[in-house]
Amino acid sequence: MNSSICEAPLVSNWCPLISPRNTKLIRLRILRYNSSFSFVKCFSSKFSSAAAAVASTQDELHQSFLASYLIDSCGVSPQRAVDLSGIYANKLRFDTPEKPDSMRASLRNSGFTDHDITKLISYDPVLLSYSEETLLPKIHFFYSIGFTQKELPFFLAKSGLLRHSLNDYIIPLYSMLKDELETEREIVVCMKRLGYVIRKTGYKNIRPNLTLLKEVGVPSSKLAYFVRAYPADLIFHPNDFRGIVDEVKALGFDVTKIFFVHGVHALCPRYETVRDRCSEIYIEWGFSQEDILSAFRKWPQCLLLSENKLRDSLDFLIGKIGCQVEAVVRNPVIVTYNLDERVIPRCSVIHVLTKKGLVRSDLTLGYILNQSEKCFLNRYVYKHTAISSVLLEVYQRKVDPFKELLSVIS
Repeated sequence: MNSSICEAPLVSNWCPLISPRNTKLIRLRILRYNSSFSFVKCFSSKFSSAAAAVASTQDELHQSFLASYLIDSCGVSPQRAVDLSGIYANKLRFDTPEKPDSMRASLRNSGFTDHDITKLISYDPVLLSYSEETLLPKIHFFYSIGFTQKELPFFLAKSGLLRHSLNDYIIPLYSMLKDELETEREIVVCMKRLGYVIRKTGYKNIRPNLTLLKEVGVPSSKLAYFVRAYPADLIFHPNDFRGIVDEVKALGFDVTKIFFVHGVHALCPRYETVRDRCSEIYIEWGFSQEDILSAFRKWPQCLLLSENKLRDSLDFLIGKIGCQVEAVVRNPVIVTYNLDERVIPRCSVIHVLTKKGLVRSDLTLGYILNQSEKCFLNRYVYKHTAISSVLLEVYQRKVDPFKELLSVIS
């Protein structure tokens, strides 16, 4: 027999935490994980007979131990466990389960379910090496500012904030957001929206970008809205963020209005492909570049729609009911409304009322679609008592009034 191949005990014999069902899987996947690891392979004549891989170094032995622990004790998937055992082998140094078991017990005592712990460890296995004195004060802090037991595990997994210092990182982030937001709940929502962005880039750019917005004249109420609605936009490098702000100002947006905030959000680099594709679709439907720019100034979100959403909206508004391009440019918000729940039901009702001569024929789409549902129903459904039951069926889309494709509204 070749000297590089020898009879060896099963992996489970030297690592009692590896269950029989995972022994073969762990061994094979670790062998594939990193070619720099040299494992001694052992094969028998039968596929069902035991095959073992003996680690040639203590590091390799530890990697196998860690992968097994992640699978059997933490519920991590085998492939993910093998990947993590290679990445974190040098950071997670434990050869017995006592310390990680203790940490998992502490998480359970803090309200985390086994599913929560699996998700958290799948993102940050290094947490298993933390002491209770390091980890629990951070968890208790997040609970104290309003995170619920349902919200916190996923947020911590996504944000990676448990890796950071409570006093030097987490509390300063909270204090900065508290300066701009009024309630604890707003801070929690903002942190959740930052989530993965914090994990990748940190939050050091938020303060200078907020300062810039204040310097150009954005009112505090609009600033608070920006932080609540689009906190991830504040992560950009200050030089890049200044370029976006300058571009929005150059387009004529008033810095004191909410549309300025929406404009900054819409011109963020990550939406460039979406904006370009929306512009192409508008052009296909007969919009000019000036039309698109005019619509953007009125409602920046009109360039942030999915391709299917925008196509479906324009197909109904222009293609089916004969709305003019100019009407959409005047009220671009109408293309962002839910087609099935708002646009089609209301246009259907107005179509019926117009054919019966019960409403003016010059009603605009903006007027019809912008009002609240309660106002619309009172004005155009319940008011006409003689046919209100029919109108309600039309509104609920139980009846299709568009058998004749007529333009009934401008």
